[in-house]
Amino acid sequence: MNLVDSFKTALGIRLKSLRERFGDGKLSQADLAKLLPNVSRANLGRVEIGEVMPSAIFIKDVAEFFNISADWLLTGKEYEISQTFLDPDLQRLIDAYNLLDKENRQALKAYTALLVSHRHLDILEETLKQTRSLDRAPELDVIKEEKSVYLPILGTAAAGMPIMADEFLEGFLPVPAKKIKKNTYIVRAQGESMIDAGIQNGDLVMIIPQPAVEQGEIALVKVDGDVTIKKFYWYDHEVRLRPANKTMEDIVVTDLAKVKVLGKVAGIIPAAEANITMQYEFNGEEDQ
Repeated sequence: MNLVDSFKTALGIRLKSLRERFGDGKLSQADLAKLLPNVSRANLGRVEIGEVMPSAIFIKDVAEFFNISADWLLTGKEYEISQTFLDPDLQRLIDAYNLLDKENRQALKAYTALLVSHRHLDILEETLKQTRSLDRAPELDVIKEEKSVYLPILGTAAAGMPIMADEFLEGFLPVPAKKIKKNTYIVRAQGESMIDAGIQNGDLVMIIPQPAVEQGEIALVKVDGDVTIKKFYWYDHEVRLRPANKTMEDIVVTDLAKVKVLGKVAGIIPAAEANITMQYEFNGEEDQ
């Protein structure tokens, strides 16, 4: 066996060892190939048996997935980043995340962002209480109250005919903490049915989750699986979703079981303003 063949064989052994030790040891070649964006099942199998030399993209994908050094995978001379130092619960979370598809990973990131945002609100509220109890200068309170919390932009809702909300985490937007309540999230409006209420196509709309709203309030509503933003009116035998656009008619729903209020519109952020401050990755920090 020449040097190149020896290199490919050793690399394949390390790769197979990683795969077989991952999680509960039940990660097949087919399962792993589905989780790696640029790796096919056939190519993965050929690399494991030392038949082919993996590409740089292959090495990068494998190293990132298993959280190891590319040097270790190629040469075996650098220590693998040990997972034994991680808390067992944290390791299980990492393993579960690695098994999720792209859509569910985005959903998990959105949920995590909500949890962190709520924690920031708790800390901010406690800090403000302590600051006021010490009777400090008023300007200190103002500084505290200008803190921001990052809210996830969870998808698109129609300001027109109901559409299916996008299963997509678009990004995160810093919003002054004093303007929001816990569990608040953001959707992007699409359409022109609410322009007379100040909601333009592409604007970001803050939503406070709640199962009901007052008559005539603007709400995020699910209608038979689709989502829309409208003024909400309910009657004995029907619900009317009224646009804020005189050129459009009410959406009338007589099957009340198909209607669900998701939340109340709490604020509007113009698209041009949001595009300046929006972040595509969540860093878990408040604005200073």
